[in-house]
Amino acid sequence: MGSLEDLAFQLYGRSFGTWFWIANKQSVHPTKLIRWNPDPGSHPFVLIADYDGGPAATVRPRSKSSSRGIRHDAHPDDCSSDCKIREDGRIVPVLWSLGPHAICPENYSCVEPYEAILEKLRNGAAE
Repeated sequence: MGSLEDLAFQLYGRSFGTWFWIANKQSVHPTKLIRWNPDPGSHPFVLIADYDGGPAATVRPRSKSSSRGIRHDAHPDDCSSDCKIREDGRIVPVLWSLGPHAICPENYSCVEPYEAILEKLRNGAAE
């Protein structure tokens, strides 16, 4: 039996500002048919538009090593029991798309806790 959160996900999709931790092998862009990163590993991605379960979700990736993008602090310890955003990094100024196989309950991390970051994402900020 699934949780109420899983049921809500199936019924309503996910909203802007939701984070997913995606294995690189699942990061295939639905149109370009290439992975975000061809290497083994995983990356966090944040929804920059509401996602209702359609063919593609619009996201921006997060990096611990990039010097470009929106500065993004690690999430607070009480963010969510599933949160994996535990180190400082940057939200890279690249739009990416992910298919429904990647935007799933197993890859869910949390919802962005910082209002200032949500505002920057709403406004399309690169930094």
